[in-house]
Amino acid sequence: MAEEKLEKENKLRTQLVWFGSVVAVLIIIILVFVVYSLRLKASRQKILVANKSKLLKTELMSLRLLTEAQKKDLEIKKTSLTNFGLHIIWKKKLIDELRQNLQKLNTSDEKLNLKLKQINSEIRNIQGLGSDIEDFYVQAEALENDFVDKYQSDDLKLTRNEKKLIVLLKLGLSSKEISIIKNVSEQAVKMSRHRLRSKLNVPK
Repeated sequence: MAEEKLEKENKLRTQLVWFGSVVAVLIIIILVFVVYSLRLKASRQKILVANKSKLLKTELMSLRLLTEAQKKDLEIKKTSLTNFGLHIIWKKKLIDELRQNLQKLNTSDEKLNLKLKQINSEIRNIQGLGSDIEDFYVQAEALENDFVDKYQSDDLKLTRNEKKLIVLLKLGLSSKEISIIKNVSEQAVKMSRHRLRSKLNVPK
């Protein structure tokens, strides 16, 4: 009877050990699987982050190149426009000198004097170089639109003349050069600059 009881206990102990071993193996397998899954997930996450980083770097480089290209393009356009403005100034000076020299000519020939007056009148008509100047302003305003808009707000409205003055100043033209383009006195330009500075609250 005692032997039978002992045998049963041994059998139960064996079963418990076997069951415990199976459970331990299962736990180890589950742990190995969990660790592997976590490592795999971390590895994928790392690759994903690396790819996103590369993509962001590429996009940033593309944006930088685009910005640099736009800046260069803007500088080329500004240089071209400034040269166009200086060309208009040169033409106006030349016309002024020609008109003044014609006025100095005086002969006893009435027909010749009349012809000189007609020429002088024609020169005065083209002196404004209207189409050139209008074309210049159209190009300038299109180029510097963003710059002018920075100063515009609901409270502060700029007139067309003030916008033109901002554009001319942005192109680096002096008061004297602006006076020639606008066909006004240099003093008038200086006054306009002063009023504009006061309106925009910009230091000299």
